[in-house]
Amino acid sequence: MCAYYYCHYSHNQDESASFLSWIVSQVCRHTRHVPGRLRKIHDSGCTPTVAELQHALEESLENVGSLYVVIDAVDESIPRESLVRLIGTLALDDRFSKIHIMATSRQYLEIERVFSGISRSISMSNELVDVDIRQFTRAKLAASYRLKRWQYRHGEIENALVAGARGMFRWVDCQIRAIERVRDENQLHSALQNLPQDLNETYIRIFDAIPETDWQFVRHVLVWICGHERAPWLERTALDMGLLLSAVAYELYGASSKCVLDSDDLQDLLGCLVTLETQNGRPAVSLAHYTVLEFLTSAHILQTGVAFFSLSIEAIESEFAVSVLRQAIEADPVATSASWEHDREAYCLTLGCALIKFGGNELHPLLMQYLNPANPHFVRFNAIQERIHRHDNNSFGFYLGYLPGALCSPSAPGRHDVAAETLLNVLLLPDRFDHLLLQVQQLAGDRDLRGLLDVQVAGFFVENTPDHGLGRRPFQGTVGEVAANEDYGQLDIPRSGVKGTKLSTWAMLGVRLKEESVRKNSGESSRTPSVLAAEVAGPGQQSRRESLFSI
Repeated sequence: MCAYYYCHYSHNQDESASFLSWIVSQVCRHTRHVPGRLRKIHDSGCTPTVAELQHALEESLENVGSLYVVIDAVDESIPRESLVRLIGTLALDDRFSKIHIMATSRQYLEIERVFSGISRSISMSNELVDVDIRQFTRAKLAASYRLKRWQYRHGEIENALVAGARGMFRWVDCQIRAIERVRDENQLHSALQNLPQDLNETYIRIFDAIPETDWQFVRHVLVWICGHERAPWLERTALDMGLLLSAVAYELYGASSKCVLDSDDLQDLLGCLVTLETQNGRPAVSLAHYTVLEFLTSAHILQTGVAFFSLSIEAIESEFAVSVLRQAIEADPVATSASWEHDREAYCLTLGCALIKFGGNELHPLLMQYLNPANPHFVRFNAIQERIHRHDNNSFGFYLGYLPGALCSPSAPGRHDVAAETLLNVLLLPDRFDHLLLQVQQLAGDRDLRGLLDVQVAGFFVENTPDHGLGRRPFQGTVGEVAANEDYGQLDIPRSGVKGTKLSTWAMLGVRLKEESVRKNSGESSRTPSVLAAEVAGPGQQSRRESLFSI
């Protein structure tokens, strides 16, 4: 049997576990047999480790004669070290002697180092590939409406592109897109005589042709496309074209701008750097190829005349997160859309909470504003939370689902203790974010941070009901009580939070929250334990008993 797996940079992950899971699933389907050990892991609700998947693959191979595995674009696994080592293991370990592997990748020293001696290298620049590239080029030329004007020179164009491709289909595609813009026969002759040597030179020429007046537009577009692909969403989808252009127009011209941007602007300026596709009946956009991101984040671009477009991964995450959070905070409070796939404000309101994972000091003040229930945008969360719960998923991309749908002071509805209520929202997030406590302390001013746990709050959580509907679960109590009552949140006390006998601020908050939980569950009026067992249950995770920690 044969199994195929394609790595893609937009997965933004180490592909080892995904690759093995896919191969094992294909073998199981082919043999109609699921290994007993794998079935036990599934029934326990856990996710198998790479080692467990290797054992499952070993057992599955007992029912297979030979397994041919094709792994495409190994270099696009981020990071790639584990996947490369895993491929080496499958090639060398006697347990997997029935497996025959073909892996494709661009040339990287760390990949060549592992594969040398255990594989045979086949260059993509060879006669057989040239035949395929010629067919690809001929089909592209025939399908291009703009190139019909040069139909009598298609043979010349085809020969020039095949000769310069050196095995790169991507290079051919970019040159055809550039030639489509040529309207003068002398320009066509010059273009064919001066084709770029490689993709880097191709990308330099594309950026160099962008008018300086459009530089800011193009850079914002690239930040949003790349940022969207790195954001922790449930599914990897292209970015809605209307949403993208609306967001970029907002960044450039503000909310009141009458500027109208369209997909033609994008195609004319970016050419082969992006791919336009139809997604659920609407136009969407993504980077055309991994090499585009690689070029933008390379040191090479800094040495060129298009260095303005240089983007490090850190810059992408930071600039994208700042843009999303700012647009979320400034969202219209009376609007009602919860369509995060298509509506700019709903997108920013939904994703803003998850971008806390991107870090960066410049985000902290914006995150505080985003989590502040006294700000006008907060009323938009309820409709989005209802849609999140209707999705019935465990995506970390929907952190917003963990926050209250409404929050206020029980003694004065409509009034807010901003510091205490913002602290509650921070504590309810499913991961630990120590750096946000400093921001909460700034909000609190001279008030003791731990004292905020005793502030009374009221509100409701949106949640699923037993009959699979939606409901609002009201709450009222202190910040500490509300946080302790939730079975997710940051209630653990890690060893790293302790220096001698002094607990970090977060650990002290954790102690108070855990005490609230212990008191609630035991019925005791108060308790100060000398030993606390931190039990953490995150969404989609198996509950686990952490090591005991003496206070």
